[in-house]
Amino acid sequence: MYKKVLLLIFVFTLSFLSIIDVNAKNKVDVYFFHGRGCPHCADEEKYLEQVKKKYSNVNIKEYEVWYDSDNAELLSKVKDALDVESNGVPFTVISNVGTVGYNDAIGRKLDRLIEYYSTNKSIDAMNYKPKKSKGVFFVQEYISTNNFS
Repeated sequence: MYKKVLLLIFVFTLSFLSIIDVNAKNKVDVYFFHGRGCPHCADEEKYLEQVKKKYSNVNIKEYEVWYDSDNAELLSKVKDALDVESNGVPFTVISNVGTVGYNDAIGRKLDRLIEYYSTNKSIDAMNYKPKKSKGVFFVQEYISTNNFS
């Protein structure tokens, strides 16, 4: 009788473990600020299409800033929060890490950021409201980006 109970517990435990997705990934939000007609932005748009195919856990949010003043204002607030002084686009944010411009090296950096935050806690930067708000949307958390360069 003891062996039957032990076997039943083992089978139940094994069947429970089989429904857990050991490959589950965290959702990663990518905020892409771009200008319509910008050639570097167009290159990054092609890259982001590949990202959508490669990573099912990535949510890309696009903001056109040259012809949409609300999006341009949001971009300005985001850059202020990240202490970025560049006026250029594309500007891409993952967690609280921002990149300016686009080339293959930046694409590789974005891939590494996506892979990192797929398994590590990230910040949904656009939804964070600090206690002392000056229109800042980002957590001021230190994350070394040396490994992402």
